Amino acid sequence: LKPWAAKNSMSNDVHAGEYHSGKSVDNDYWRVEEDSSIEADGAGAEIISPVYETPGQMLKEMNSLFDFFAKKDVETNESTGLHVTMSWNGEQTEANKLKMAVLLGDKYLLSLFDRENNTYTQSQYDRVVQGVSELMKNPANLKTLAAVEEILSSKISDSKFSSINFKQATNQAGNNLIEFRIGGGDDYHMKTTDIVKSVVRYAAIMQAGHDPNAYRKDYILALYRLIRKESDVDIEKIKSMNIAYGDAGKNPMLAALQSSAHKTSISSVTDYLTKGLELIARAKDLQSQSAQGDLFTPKESVNEDDEFNAGEAARLYDQGKNNVVVALAITALDIGLGLTAAPRAASIAAIRKGVKELGFTASSLWQSILSNPAVRAALADVLRERNIDKYEMQAALSTGLSAMLKANLGVQPEQPKAVVKMKQNDVIHVKDEDYALIQQGKATPEMFMVATPAEQESSEAFKAKFGVSKWDTTRLMNQDLRNITSDLGIKFMKESVFDRFDQLSLEEQLKILEKVDTQKLNEAWSKKYKDSINCSNPKGFSQKAHCASKKKTTEGDMIGRKLLRRGAYKAAVDALASILDRKPEPRKHGVEYYAARVAQSYPGVDARELTNMYSDLVNETGELSENLRKWFKDKWVRFGPDGKIK
Repeated sequence: LKPWAAKNSMSNDVHAGEYHSGKSVDNDYWRVEEDSSIEADGAGAEIISPVYETPGQMLKEMNSLFDFFAKKDVETNESTGLHVTMSWNGEQTEANKLKMAVLLGDKYLLSLFDRENNTYTQSQYDRVVQGVSELMKNPANLKTLAAVEEILSSKISDSKFSSINFKQATNQAGNNLIEFRIGGGDDYHMKTTDIVKSVVRYAAIMQAGHDPNAYRKDYILALYRLIRKESDVDIEKIKSMNIAYGDAGKNPMLAALQSSAHKTSISSVTDYLTKGLELIARAKDLQSQSAQGDLFTPKESVNEDDEFNAGEAARLYDQGKNNVVVALAITALDIGLGLTAAPRAASIAAIRKGVKELGFTASSLWQSILSNPAVRAALADVLRERNIDKYEMQAALSTGLSAMLKANLGVQPEQPKAVVKMKQNDVIHVKDEDYALIQQGKATPEMFMVATPAEQESSEAFKAKFGVSKWDTTRLMNQDLRNITSDLGIKFMKESVFDRFDQLSLEEQLKILEKVDTQKLNEAWSKKYKDSINCSNPKGFSQKAHCASKKKTTEGDMIGRKLLRRGAYKAAVDALASILDRKPEPRKHGVEYYAARVAQSYPGVDARELTNMYSDLVNETGELSENLRKWFKDKWVRFGPDGKIK
C-alpha cells in the first residue's frame, strides 16, 4: 500500500496493527488492521483511509486505490464491506434520522451490492416501515407531520449493524459522525459506478438530515408514499382469498364489510365476521341433529342428548351473533369517524340482508352494540386505538349504522350530563386521597380539577386555587379521563386550533387566510399536466386527490370573495348590481363589460373578481336582493327589528 499512497494519496503515511488498535476518528494516515471476521484464503485485513475534506476528494483516491487492488489481485467478497463515515460541517443541529432513513433509499442501494439480507447492514427503512401499522391505529396520528415523525422516528435503530449507523462519537471539530455501511459484497471494488452513485447520495442525505429546509418537499412526499404504500390494502386480493373461509367466505356481507371498513380494520372485521358466521353454521348443524325443531321453540318431549344439543346450539348461536355484531360495529365506527366512505348500494343491500337474517332491526342492532357486554368488551380495544370516548363512539356508530343500513335508527346517541372545556395545555389533577376513591369506583365530578399551565408552574397559584400542593395530586392522561369520567356522564373537551380560529374576529381570520399559498401545494406538477386532467373522470389516486383539492380551492375562492364583499368590494358590487338591475336582459353587453367599467371607479378593485362576486350573489332566478340578504344572514350579520343590518 505504501508505494501507491506515496504517488496517489494526500497521505503517504501507512500504519499497520491489530484490529481497532489505531485512532477511531480524525485519522491523517492510512491504517491496515487485521480483521478475523473476513473470510479469505490469504490475509484478511481492514483498510482505513485518512479523513478527507470532501466526498469528491475521497472518491478520486478510492478509484485510484481500487485500480491498484485489481492489478495486485486483491479480493473483496461477501464478508467485506465499504463503510463511509461522514460529518456535517455546517450549523450543528441534531440530525433528523427519520428524514435520512426515508430519503436514502437504502433498500435500493443494498440491492446494488446484493446485501439486502446482510445482518451487518440492516435496513433502517425496513424498521420505519414497521412503524406504519402502529401509526395507522389512530387517525389522530396523521394530523400533523410532528405526530407522524414522533412515532416513525422511534423505530430508527441505534445499532451499529445498520445501513445508517448514527455513531455516538464526534470528530475534533465536535461534529457528529454518521457511518453508511451499505456498500460491500463480492468484487465491490469493481463497482466504482455504483459506489460513486451511493456516496453522492450519502452526501445529499447528510445535508437533508442537518438542514430542515433541504429536500423538505421530497421528504414529505416520501413519507406520504411510504404511509400510503404500507397502509394500502388490495381489497380485490382480500376478497379473492375469502374462499379459504368456506361457506362463511361466500356470504355477501363479508365482501360488503371488507369494502366498507377502513384498511386498518379489514383484518379484524374479516376475523370477527367469518368466525361469527362459522359459529352460527355450527349452531344450526347441532340444532338439526336434535328433535328440538326450531332453535328457540322447544318441544315438550325431548331426550337428554336433544337438550344438550339445543343448549349448545343456542350458546354457539349467541356467540356467533355477537361476533357478527362486532364486525358491523367496527365498520360503522370507521364510516362514522370519516375514515372511509359510506358503502355503495350493492354493499348496503348485502348488509341489510345479513342483519335481517340475524333477526335484527336497525334499532335492535343499535341496542345490541350498546348493551351487550360481550360486544362492548370486544370493542374496548378498538376504542383505545381510535382514541375516542363513549360519547364520540355513540355519535360515530349512529352515523355509520345509518349509512350502512340506509335507515333511521330511531334513537339519539347518549349525551354527557356535563361538558368541561379545557385549553390544549390544561391538565386534570385529582387529590391523592380522591384518586384512591376513584380506583374503587367512587368518583364524583368535584374530584377532577382543571389546572392551567400558569397554575402548573406556580406551586403558590396551584395551592391557592385547589387548597393542596400539586405534588399531593395525581395527573390524569386523556385515556384515563375517558375511562373514569364517562360513567359519571362527564366529558372533558380540549379546545382545538379550529375552535380558536372561530373565536377570532373576521379581520384576524382574513389576515390568517391571506397567508395561505395554495399555489405551492401543487407546484410539483406542471401547469400543462394539471390542466390536462379530466376531473369528470380522474385516473388513479393522484389525479383524484388533485381534483378534490381543486374543488376545495374553488369553493375556498368563493368563500374568500364573499368575505371581501363585506370590505373593499362591497360598494363596487352594490354599484354593479344597481347598474344591471336597470338593464333588463337581453343586455347589449355581458356582465364582464359592466364590471370593467365599475372597477375603473373603485381603486384596488379587480374587474374579474368583481364579475365573480356578482355571479356568486345571483341565484338561478336572478333575485339578487333576496339572495344577498340571505348571504348576509348566513355570514354572521344580524338584522334588527326594523329590518336594518346591524
